Amino acid sequence: MPIGILKYNRALLTRPDIIFCGRKIGNPELIGLGNPFSHKPNSNAVFIVNSLEESLMSYRLWLWKSLKTYRKSKISTLELWEMVYLNRFLHLAILIGENKVSGLMCFCTNINNYKYSKNKEIKCHVQILYRACIWLNNNSHTSNKN
Repeated sequence: MPIGILKYNRALLTRPDIIFCGRKIGNPELIGLGNPFSHKPNSNAVFIVNSLEESLMSYRLWLWKSLKTYRKSKISTLELWEMVYLNRFLHLAILIGENKVSGLMCFCTNINNYKYSKNKEIKCHVQILYRACIWLNNNSHTSNKN
């Protein structure tokens, strides 16, 4: 199912079908669904890396590690902020699976009718986040429910 990946617009924050996927401003412990990795030294990210590419790669690997931890019922091995993030992610995956989300909003880019394709360039962590939600929903018959 295609979804809108939307550049931040304050007016859209009140729409229940648009989910903000950026960092919570002012506190890295309240990361929301933002990428905990950033290449910008003045960001609220948990981890600072060297480039956008490294940020996206690190996010993908970290999110996959978190999902594997969840599926193995070992979430107690995660840090508290990672558990909070994982719970928010799982809630988002449910909403996407129920077709209750028409857009995911971040500060990076606008992509109308985004549908994951292996050939598409990744410009924003939201593309990775969306792909992970779709993957989890397609493989939920084997996941552990906590």
